[in-house]
Amino acid sequence: LDIACDEFKDPYFERIVSFSNAPHSLLSNADYMVGPLARFNLNFEFLPPIARSAASESRLLPPQRNPFRSLHIRVIEIIAAFEEAARLIRLYERPEPAADRVPTCAGSGCSCIETPRGLMYMRYELDNASHVRNVRIIPATTQNQASIEGDLRSLGSPLASLPIAEATSLAEHAVRNYDPCLSCSVHRIAVPAEKSRA
Repeated sequence: LDIACDEFKDPYFERIVSFSNAPHSLLSNADYMVGPLARFNLNFEFLPPIARSAASESRLLPPQRNPFRSLHIRVIEIIAAFEEAARLIRLYERPEPAADRVPTCAGSGCSCIETPRGLMYMRYELDNASHVRNVRIIPATTQNQASIEGDLRSLGSPLASLPIAEATSLAEHAVRNYDPCLSCSVHRIAVPAEKSRA
């Protein structure tokens, strides 16, 4: 999908579901994923040669669909980040001042930025005094929520056959593949286990 930032609100929408306090972001009524796998699949050809070579040596070639490979792909991203940092240091020149005074006025603006967790959308509306009147932020964790829950549903049968400690570890690993925000990562609902599974 190739759209401008201000079109983000049109194909993507958030839906509240009855079984969760977390909204689901959907595209044409289907879940989607943002983050390392999406970046890797969409931008592999733009990685620096050293990162592409490391990916090939690790047998990581696009398309990657398995969320359990996210951590491996993050290593490739770190290699690319170090290469880019070295390039920027080599070419550094002191910049002109980055900002100027802006007159107060009403208006709105939106932006999309790629964060480590994935794409984040922001839209701000200001009044005549430049006070913020409305904000909409759709972070990567929200956009991945439906995919996270789908992965957990597909793991249902394997989880049911494991001892509770192993099932808990696998479920937590599946969630953390998406690098959810800290509160989503460390807080979970305690589910009582049958004694026979302990």
